Amino acid sequence: MCEFDSEDRRKHLDFLQLTITRMAANSFVLKGWTVTLVAALLALAAEKGRLTSGAWLALIPLFVMWGLDAFYVRQERLFRKLYEAVVEKDKDVPTYSMDTRKVKDKVTWWPTVAFSPTLWPFYLGLLAVAVVMAVLASSQPGSGATSLEEKDADVQRKAHSVPNSVSPPESKPGAGQGIPSKRQKGG
Repeated sequence: MCEFDSEDRRKHLDFLQLTITRMAANSFVLKGWTVTLVAALLALAAEKGRLTSGAWLALIPLFVMWGLDAFYVRQERLFRKLYEAVVEKDKDVPTYSMDTRKVKDKVTWWPTVAFSPTLWPFYLGLLAVAVVMAVLASSQPGSGATSLEEKDADVQRKAHSVPNSVSPPESKPGAGQGIPSKRQKGG
């Protein structure tokens, strides 16, 4: 039960707006980091010849970032509701209060926010890319069924094997039979 004067209310609204802006920026930055991490894990896995496991591994940061992004979007919505309460001169909101508990019933729970139109297209799109890459990589012969060490050993075996069509080099007459060369004779 607090009385607002116009200057206090304006300053309170500025604080709330800065917080809302920070929450929106956090959400944006998380999306950038999500793309970076997922792409880096997929590229690293492809380079190492383990695209299947790398694609499944990329789902871990994807889900963690999705949940964190949903948290920040919910926080942003809570502060928006608090902002609206201050604009409406709600007497239950004390001057300069940043406590969102008074408006928490007006905003859905964060798992529900995760499937809001602002989040699910982005994260489900990345999820689809990672799953499709994992499925395609696992369906190709030799792409993940053997380890990298087995592939390296197979390449080494092929490099050192001699094809059957090549015969050993013929020996030159006198080579290796104890006949001294001109140099050995002294001139």
